[in-house]
Parts: sequence; C-alpha cells; structure tokens
Amino acid sequence: MASRRQRAARADPGAQLAEYRGKRDFSRTAEPAGGAARSSPPGRGLQFVIQKHAATHLHFDLRLELDGVMKSWAVPRGPSADPADKRLAMQVEDHPLEYNTFEGTIPKGEYGGGTVMLWDRGTYTADEAGPRADPEQVLRAGYLAGRLRVTFRGERMRGAWTLVRTDSGGKPKWLLIKHRDEHARRGGDLAAEHGTSVATGRTMVEITTARDRVWRSGRGTAEDVPPLPVGDVIRPMLPQAVRKLPAERFVYEAWPGGERLLADAVPGAAALLDERGRDRSAAFPELADALARLAERTGTPFVLDGEVAGAGQGARLIVLDLLLRGSESLLARGWRDRRRVLESLFERRRVPGVRLTPAGADADALLQRAAREGWSGIFGRDPAAPYRPGKRTAEWVRLAIPARYR
Repeated sequence: MASRRQRAARADPGAQLAEYRGKRDFSRTAEPAGGAARSSPPGRGLQFVIQKHAATHLHFDLRLELDGVMKSWAVPRGPSADPADKRLAMQVEDHPLEYNTFEGTIPKGEYGGGTVMLWDRGTYTADEAGPRADPEQVLRAGYLAGRLRVTFRGERMRGAWTLVRTDSGGKPKWLLIKHRDEHARRGGDLAAEHGTSVATGRTMVEITTARDRVWRSGRGTAEDVPPLPVGDVIRPMLPQAVRKLPAERFVYEAWPGGERLLADAVPGAAALLDERGRDRSAAFPELADALARLAERTGTPFVLDGEVAGAGQGARLIVLDLLLRGSESLLARGWRDRRRVLESLFERRRVPGVRLTPAGADADALLQRAAREGWSGIFGRDPAAPYRPGKRTAEWVRLAIPARYR
C-alpha cells in the first residue's frame, strides 16, 4: 500500500522534481528545471533513455518515464545483454522529461559536471500488464515493491529486463538483469560494444570538443568545459617486447619504465588516467596542475601519452606521444608528425615535472644513456606508423637494457 508521501507525490507530480531542483543552481546552469511533471503524448508509449555520463566517475544513467517524470538510476558499468551479468544500478533523483534529449557538457564545478552522450532511447512496456490493465499502475506497483519487469524497444536495449531493488537505504541499490530471450547474448556487454551517440553518431571526445551544447549560465566561459573523457574511448597503444631491435630504419626513444598514464587536459583542468581509464590525478596532483596550466597558457586542450617515474612530489611525467590537440585527433598521423606537433606544444615552455622522452636515430647511444640514467630500456618506432589504441604491433617495440650495457 502506498505511503502518504507517495500518494501526495502522485497528487502533486511536480513535487517529484524537488530533489532534482534542489541540487542545481539554475542561475548557473541551463539544465531544464522542468515544469509540472507531464506525460508523453497519447499513443507514443512510455519513454526510456540511457545517457552515458563522464562525471567524477564514468557511468550510464538509465531513465524510465513514470508518473510524468523520469525515474533514474546510475549504472556504473552500463547494461549487459548477458543474463549472467547483474549490473549494479544506484537510484538517483527523478529527472524532468525535458532531460531526455540532452547531449553535451555540463561545466565543471556544477552538479554532475562532465560530458553527456545520448547512448540509447526508445519506449518500454510493463511485462506484467494485462490487456486491460493500466501500464503505469502496474509499473508504479512494481516500482514501490522493488521489482520492475519491463521490455525495452530501443536502438541498443532490446527485449525483457528486470530491475530489482536489493537495498532501500538513502540511495537504494538495484540490479539490472537481462532476461533469457532472443536478444540475450553470452558476453554481450552492450556498454563496451557501443561507444557512439544514437542521436549524432559522435564519440565522447567529439561531444566534448564540439562544445555546441554546454549547459551554463551567461557567466560561463570555455574554460568551464570539463576534461575530455578520453580514458573511456582511447586505450594506450602497447609496445611489443623484443630481444633484438628490428632491422628496419626505426627511431628510438627512452623507455622510463614507470606507470603508464594518459594525460587529458583543458585550460584550467587536467586528469591523469591509467590504462583502465581510472582517474589517478589525486596521486600526482602537481603533475595534473602543471598540465592544466600548460593548457591554459596555450589555450588548447590536449591528450598526452606517457609514463610517470618516481612518486609523490618527486614524480615526473615522461611524455611519449600526443594523441589530440585542440579538436584535432592525431591518431591517424605517423609518429614523426605527432612528435613534431608534440614538440611545438612544449616549445620554449617549462612545465614543472613534465618532459619529453629523449628520441633519436642512434639506438646504441640511447642504450648507453639508458644504462647511465636507470631507464628500463628503449623503445623503437616506425616513424610512419599511426597510433593504434589498445593494439600491440611490431610498429612499436621495446627492448630491455642488454647485459653488455650494464
């Protein structure tokens, strides 16, 4: 039986948006405040959307229309079409229906600051609603009981699913589980398989750099845009270990041997992301600050690939490559071109704790230096090869220091 508070909310649907409104300063953000809660036009069906959101942590926001608002859950790992995967879904505040079409960026410093992608959309139905039943009444009862059995008709979410509540604390925990039907697939990790917007076809990086829809007040500036969520869409290229350098004409560079990180910076803000996309900025705050200042001085966002040597205040970022500068992706360009743009970024600019890895054509001289300076070894690169995210190829190799150099 519904509580007095729940009955009151249905009597005054706009009250369901009170928490949503209370978390936002609408003088600073142009997110929709939402009027009185409303429903989709008759015959359209109940809406659902999933928005991929790179805020403090990357997650997927599942939203289901019910009682004129969007009931919402944050799903950290996103949906899976494998019934064996039980994905955690944290219930969050109701959102207005106007939120359903948003794709863009929320400025840093504001609630939910980060990039938002419209990852899926469509309609959904209540599986337990008979031919004469009111679907919303069935869904409302299931929601209050902590078990929603629904069928999605989206572009990526298809078939029957269950949301089941496992904890009814301050932020109730639910599980999102795929039913065994014709749309179920073993290992079907939908979140990993689809990395573009269903509305625009853009990646998270493209949405961020476009800056065509930024939810801000008139006081906002370009510097409010949060760092690119590059750790979600780009994985570091991997060197192939060798015992002998290739006979081809390669170029060589130092292999420091530290923690591999991608540095993602915009003017005034930067993030250091490890190989799994986790934010490591808190471990190296001086390096993150130095890169944020570099982006501010140049007025240019960029993404670097490098290794961190040392720890604490003595940590140094040794930069190996440049993947993005401004809105331009350098991934398809050869290493020699990427190195030239990288050197121009740092030209006559001192960045505390950050330096480019030494590079040259003489492997023997670089190995001798590696032994003197305590590097792990050297890299060899095909100067014409593109950057291949997440791939390990013979175009980039690494050689540990041979015994004769020690």
